[in-house]
Amino acid sequence: MADPPNPLKDTEPPKNTEPPKNTDLPKRGNSSGSKGGGSTSPNVAGRNPTADHYIELLLKLQHTAALQLQEGRQSNIDQRRADSERITRLKNTLFDVVTKAEEEKQIRLSPAPKSDRLDLQRFRIADGPHYTGPSHSIEPFLKWIQQLQIFFSTKGVVNNNNKICIAGGLTEETNLLDFYAYKSALFVDKSWNEFKS
Repeated sequence: MADPPNPLKDTEPPKNTEPPKNTDLPKRGNSSGSKGGGSTSPNVAGRNPTADHYIELLLKLQHTAALQLQEGRQSNIDQRRADSERITRLKNTLFDVVTKAEEEKQIRLSPAPKSDRLDLQRFRIADGPHYTGPSHSIEPFLKWIQQLQIFFSTKGVVNNNNKICIAGGLTEETNLLDFYAYKSALFVDKSWNEFKS
């Protein structure tokens, strides 16, 4: 490739008879392969080509270091983003595990839902009103039923089967005991109102 014309070379030599000194500057162009296309500073007489070469290498090295630094920063940003996502997933998982453990603990520690049924073996039937008769009198029987209602409300008896069993334990009249012995099974799981009527 031909060298471009150098304006310093084409000038007239000075009037003295000494031969001209080498005033050629080193070639500057895209031969270095840098992205900048070379130096934009004007060519100055008396520059050292070796120094120019080292400066060009230094600029390339700085450019490469800047690119590597930028890539490193981007990879750090990507790594932080991935770490943040992992931490968020771990927090959510930990929260779910702790919440589930707390719920299971509450289920274990909370008593089973109370049934409205009484433990009839511990219940003191003797505290209630006893019916002693007469067997076919309606008015004493109705008074006894009212007393039973009051007794059930004060003792907190709400289950119909419990009320029927307790009423059977409070009868002392013979005919009513016979009725309980033979017909009480018909009233199991029925309402207290059906039993009263």
